[in-house]
This record gives sequence, structure tokens and C-alpha cells, in this order.
Amino acid sequence: NYSGASATGNYSGASATGNCSGASATGNCSGASAGKGSVALAVGFEARAKGALGAWITVTECKITDGVCNIIDVKLAKVDGKKVKADTFYMLKGGKLVEYVG
Repeated sequence: NYSGASATGNYSGASATGNCSGASATGNCSGASAGKGSVALAVGFEARAKGALGAWITVTECKITDGVCNIIDVKLAKVDGKKVKADTFYMLKGGKLVEYVG
């Protein structure tokens, strides 16, 4: 509980499973996951986030120009079990939150 996890670099992953925790993963194709009442943040090209029921996920959509990842959109969503399913990775594509299929 009340913990934090952070991972940087391409293909990195961070997980915070306790209540009121936070996980952030930055880098292309990175992933973050969070427990109930926590936040997962994924920043980078094709970055993804997932959470337990009651968690919040934040994902970015990026465009790579001249080798630089530029953020073009950001979305925040609560894992409610209906619009956003628990324990399912999501990413941002075309401004919409979509399930990650890897």
C-alpha cells in the first residue's frame, strides 16, 4: 500500500499492486499496471496501461518524428469493469482508448 514503481526505457514495465499506489512506465512499448485505488501511467510510442477494478489508467499517444517521440494526446480513465475492463492492457490510438493486442 502507498507504494510507487517506475521504469524507464523502451520495453520497460512497472507495477504497483497495493492500494493508493502509483506505477509509471516511460519508453516506447512500455507497460504499467496498478492495483485498486491506484494509478498506472504509460508514456511512449505504443505504451500501455492496465489496472484492477477501481484503479485509474493514463496513456499517451505518440508520433515519432525524426527519431523523437512526440506526445499528441493523453487520456485518463477509471477501470470500471464496463467501458474499461480490469486487468486488460489499453493504449491510445486515434485519440481512442483501445485494448492492446500484442
